Amino acid sequence: MVYGTAAGTIDVRGRATDGNQLAQSLVGNGAIAISNGKFTSFDLMKQVEVLGKFLNLPTGGAGTAFRSLKTNLKFDHGKMSTDALQLLMEDLQVNGDGWMQLGDAPTINYDLLAKLGAGLSKRVAPASESKSPINLGAGFSSVVGNFFMDQGSIAVPIKMSGPLTQPSFGLNSAMLQQRAKNQIKDTLLDRFNKAATPTDQKSNDKSNEKKTGDLLKGMMDKLRPKEKP
Repeated sequence: MVYGTAAGTIDVRGRATDGNQLAQSLVGNGAIAISNGKFTSFDLMKQVEVLGKFLNLPTGGAGTAFRSLKTNLKFDHGKMSTDALQLLMEDLQVNGDGWMQLGDAPTINYDLLAKLGAGLSKRVAPASESKSPINLGAGFSSVVGNFFMDQGSIAVPIKMSGPLTQPSFGLNSAMLQQRAKNQIKDTLLDRFNKAATPTDQKSNDKSNEKKTGDLLKGMMDKLRPKEKP
C-alpha cells in the first residue's frame, strides 16, 4: 500500500505468537523519512479536487506519488501515532497528525491540511471562484466554505479515516470553523485597534474586547450549520 526508499530510527518492542498479535503489541517510538514513494490505495490530489470543487487538477490516477514523507512515530500497543507529518508532492504539500492501528487490516484516522503550490493555486482559483470563501459584508471575508487562502495558496482541510486499503475522505469542518473564527477575530481586533487613538487605547481596551466578542458571537451563530431533523 506504500513503498519508497525509507530511512530512520525505530525502537520498539512487543511479544506475540503471530505477526498480527505482534503488530498490536508494539510499544516504542521513532522517526522515518520515505523518498520517491507512492501510496497505491488512493489518489490524494483527486480527493483535493473533489473536496475543494476544483477543475482540472493534475490528478495521478490510482495512486499518490510523492517526493518525500517525514514523520515522528509513537507505538502504543499497536496504535502508531504520527505527529509533524509532512508529505511533499508535485504542486501539493500536506501536513497533519493522526494515527494508524497496526495489524492484518490497518485502519487510519488523520487530520490533514493540503496546500496547493502558489502557481497551481492561481490557475485553479478562477474556476472555483463560486466556491470561494463567502463574504460577510462590511469588508469581512469568511473562510467558511470548501477551502481557504493561506499566504497566497489554496488550503483544503481534510479528514482521512477508515481502512488503509480504501480510506474515506471528507472536509474537516472543525478546522474550517476554527479558521473562520480566528480570521474574524483578528480582523475585528485590527479594526478596533486602528480606530482607537493612543490616548483612548487603554480606556477602550475592555470596551473593544466586549464589542469584539459580541460581534464574533453573532457572526459565528450565523455561520454555524443548522441542525438536521
